[in-house]
Amino acid sequence: MDQTSGHHHHGPADEAPLPHGRLWANRSQEQLDAVKAADIVIGRNIKTGAEVPYYGVALLGRAVRRNERVEASVYRVDVDPDTDDVEALCAMVEAMKGACCYDAFSEPAEFSGA
Repeated sequence: MDQTSGHHHHGPADEAPLPHGRLWANRSQEQLDAVKAADIVIGRNIKTGAEVPYYGVALLGRAVRRNERVEASVYRVDVDPDTDDVEALCAMVEAMKGACCYDAFSEPAEFSGA
């Protein structure tokens, strides 16, 4: 137990929640409308530049499998992984589209540059 605060210290599994990011702070009806109108919603990791689908992965997959160009409206959003932006964008997409297809494991790892 921490003598100064009386709180127990916990391991990494009990980490504090991520701070709110710009997506949460700047949420607006316009942003929700843009998500709702888009066929594909992409989150762009501001640290790595990696782009990951939050909605529309089935449409993207179909286009790739058929090697076809698809007419689709795409909404790209900058996401800061050190904040709750990922969760905020998923929540917006779920609210506006009914589902979020974000998969943390599909995000490309950074290249080592070696």
